[in-house]
Amino acid sequence: TVNLTEYGERMRLGLLLPPEYSIDPSPDDRMGLRLECFNSVDGSMKFMAVMGWLRFVCSNGMIVGVAKTDFRRRHNRSLELADIVEVLRDGIAATTNEGNLYRVWKKRRIPKAKLASWVNGELAKTWGVKAATRTWHIVQSGKDVELAESFEKGKPTEKTVIVGPPVPGAVLPGDNAYAVSQALSWLAKERRDIQEQLEWQRRIPELMRPLLGKAA
Repeated sequence: TVNLTEYGERMRLGLLLPPEYSIDPSPDDRMGLRLECFNSVDGSMKFMAVMGWLRFVCSNGMIVGVAKTDFRRRHNRSLELADIVEVLRDGIAATTNEGNLYRVWKKRRIPKAKLASWVNGELAKTWGVKAATRTWHIVQSGKDVELAESFEKGKPTEKTVIVGPPVPGAVLPGDNAYAVSQALSWLAKERRDIQEQLEWQRRIPELMRPLLGKAA
């Protein structure tokens, strides 16, 4: 798959690996391993290659969090395809650990009070009140929301909202770490800018750590 910005200044290329590299966090949920390459013609971002997961049920993506699977370099004549071999190799090697991680997250229950504290605190601070509010409702009901009043005071979990459509692939009941990670992944995918999508995806494992504590 290829995604371009409106005027073609940035590009995102996704190459899906064969089925044998997929993982199954649960019998009804499958994630495929994908090599993603990013580049620009206006110098606004360096060439990047990362490994990520494509969750087939909703086309959500998450950047591989276990292996060191990141390559950045200015695109010039010295750039060789062989430079991304290490990224590909590390990403493939991480599939077993990653699969186990998501299975563990599916079993890891998150008390509602703890989730609310994290949404109102760490998540709101990092991604903003609007994204925190949307995350809370996606996890609770499987539906996305909009803020009814942009300048309403109060915590993200207390905001007045307009309920929107169901989020494809939302994990319900949303009382586990995997459900939270997929809500974050959905929001990352919804960012308009290609580079911003990537940066939000990359921060998901980091955002999850305060919620999971030492077990992360």
